[in-house]
Amino acid sequence: MASMVSRLWYMANSLFFKIFLSFWIIVLLTVITAMLIVHLGTKDNYPLPNWAKRELQHGAFFMKYGPPPPPLSIMKNLPPRPFPQMEHSRLIVVNQRGQIINAPVLGDQQREVLNFIFNVNDPNQPKLRIFHHNQVIFGPWPFHKGEQVKFLYIASQLSPSHLDQLRRFRAQPEILLFILIAFSLAACLVLAWHISRPLKKLRTAANRIAMGELCATLPAIQRKDEIGQLAESFSHMAQTLANAITNQRRLLSDISHELRSPLTRLNMAVALSYKRHGPSNELVRIEKESVRLEEMIRALLGLSRMQLDESRLEDQNLSSLLEELSSDCQFEASQVEKTFRVENYGPEHIRCYPDALLSAIENLCRNAIKYAQKLVELKITTKENQLYIQVQDDGPGIDKEELEQIFRPFYRASKARDRDSGGVGLGLAIADWAIRHHGGMIRASNRTDHSGLCVTMTIPYMPNQTNE
Repeated sequence: MASMVSRLWYMANSLFFKIFLSFWIIVLLTVITAMLIVHLGTKDNYPLPNWAKRELQHGAFFMKYGPPPPPLSIMKNLPPRPFPQMEHSRLIVVNQRGQIINAPVLGDQQREVLNFIFNVNDPNQPKLRIFHHNQVIFGPWPFHKGEQVKFLYIASQLSPSHLDQLRRFRAQPEILLFILIAFSLAACLVLAWHISRPLKKLRTAANRIAMGELCATLPAIQRKDEIGQLAESFSHMAQTLANAITNQRRLLSDISHELRSPLTRLNMAVALSYKRHGPSNELVRIEKESVRLEEMIRALLGLSRMQLDESRLEDQNLSSLLEELSSDCQFEASQVEKTFRVENYGPEHIRCYPDALLSAIENLCRNAIKYAQKLVELKITTKENQLYIQVQDDGPGIDKEELEQIFRPFYRASKARDRDSGGVGLGLAIADWAIRHHGGMIRASNRTDHSGLCVTMTIPYMPNQTNE
């Protein structure tokens, strides 16, 4: 029994049941309203309003007593007429067999009056019908004339003001349609808000995690339906992902640290061999690979340190941030008879992760200096709330099919920029991670005006950023 109640409670709180029930109710109300509108549109007879009852009372009173005028004691009990100005009223008296026993002049009302008398003949349920725009007929109303019971109907032409009052009494299909539309609109809005609000929270949290904020606070969605289950699964996934990535980064850092000890011993053994036996081709090769391995470990340690860094966004002066880097790159370029040029048209202040952004720009600049022929340019501009950082050189460039692969760790271009030129293939991977950590993107392209590579980094930038 308890399990059955639990299952029913789960079904009642499920998103499927909420959507199904909401749409079913809206469709049901639509059908009912449509039937009512059709019914009202084809309905001829309406319940008798109070003023028509009083008019029938007056008519039956005078038909019963007739001239001469009745005693004042009887007149005092008669309610006042609601519409004393009713125009062209016709009092129609019908016997118990449904035959008109007086001879009123009905004119073009003859057909409608006879039809109404034939269909509406229950004195306990008098009705009213409107025809020919301003013509009405209502009844029957019983009264005694001698020993016989007769029935009174009144056919009349109403003035425009009185007709407006009567029309306000009638049920309007437009009102029902408006109520249905308003109800369905409100129900759909509530349902859409009920579904979309937590999904927007989950999307915001997912975007923050995708930007690298693994410690982002997830929305607290206390619901028992599928969205609540999705939020719980998303929270569990985010926590598992954060733990896995943190463990992977720490493992990478630990392995890199552990590799430095045997590498140091290897370098010492090579140095001792040089002293004892002199240089040889094998020792030169070992030394060369040892140096490359040391560079790789240094790059891995730098990447792991940046990834494990829990620093927050900071407001930085862009010129001051790039000053030391520009000076170092200009010096390094001059040592190999190349030119390093900076064109800074960016904002005065930016909000960034300083170490990660500097590392990305530095790796790209050093990579460009290594492969350039004569000139390396660092250009910084802004456009449409985006900060563009371009590093371009006049070197050999890269094949088009490899432009998207060069940001993978340890990937090296196969032709002009091959392994013989040095490096371990981690500089561009570090730059890619740093830019994505800022919520931006990085792409590479060959220069169109002449040979060379252009790497463009794009990160979001808000014009109102200032120093704290």
